[in-house]
Amino acid sequence: MLRRFAVLAACCFLLSTVQSLGVSQAPAGNPQKEELNARLQAGAGHLQRGEIEAAVSELKKALAIDSRSAAGHLLLGQAYLGMRSVSLVAEAKAELQQALDLDPTLLWG
Repeated sequence: MLRRFAVLAACCFLLSTVQSLGVSQAPAGNPQKEELNARLQAGAGHLQRGEIEAAVSELKKALAIDSRSAAGHLLLGQAYLGMRSVSLVAEAKAELQQALDLDPTLLWG
């Protein structure tokens, strides 16, 4: 089980380096979707730069906008793993599982 999540974490890292993480361009006139996409992009950028606390903050804001964002859960799970805290492993696992539940193609797409 732990190995599965290690593989998933590695996949998450690779996905976070791609700016398109399934974040689509928001249609004009949909400010909520635009804000979600901006927060997901900002969170991914923070992760890429190693700014883990800032990433967690942005990603929590993104998930407050849309709790069904697979990309948001994926990135937040990765951010929790990036904090390298044993106490956050369960939270990371829950976020990564939620991402897979929402979009199973994130792992094997």
